[in-house]
Amino acid sequence: MSKKDEVKSTSGRGLTPKQEKFCQLYIELGNASEAYRQSYDCSKMQTSTINSRAKELLKNGPVKARIEELQQSHRQRHNITVDKIIADLQEVRDICMGRKSVVLTDVVKNVQEGSVNAVDSPVFVFEPTSANKALELLGKHLGMFTQKMELSGDLHIEQRAELNLSGLSIDELEQLEKLLAKGNPEQDSD
Repeated sequence: MSKKDEVKSTSGRGLTPKQEKFCQLYIELGNASEAYRQSYDCSKMQTSTINSRAKELLKNGPVKARIEELQQSHRQRHNITVDKIIADLQEVRDICMGRKSVVLTDVVKNVQEGSVNAVDSPVFVFEPTSANKALELLGKHLGMFTQKMELSGDLHIEQRAELNLSGLSIDELEQLEKLLAKGNPEQDSD
């Protein structure tokens, strides 16, 4: 953050007005880079710079605390808990897998009697895509699906150090050269 972007805190939380705006926009947009663009002057910045500064800002102690505070406030206001989300996902899974019926209400008109009646019909459906998504989200929440990466190839570690060999004699340098040649099979020996 440049010196001109830093302003004395006015929020009582140790945040500048721009940091507070960033936090509010991050909660609203869910995108740190876009929140940064809308909070700071980025007209002369490259996208990579904006991305890295937004990432840095998310790690900033007071900013991180404020974002967590805003997220908690949103969860309370909307009465969202992990238990409720899991229960809803389980219900969606059960409906989509045909384990639980959905009630469809049909309106039946009897013209001769002049009456209108609602008839509830339990219907079982099978929606494999929705069932799969509900199961996937439940599994992710429970930590069942972790992304694993397998890396292959050769690993070359090169370590270089500045050595002052000016104090060695010619014989000592030749011995050192022979030792190094033995330790490195790729090097041709004379």
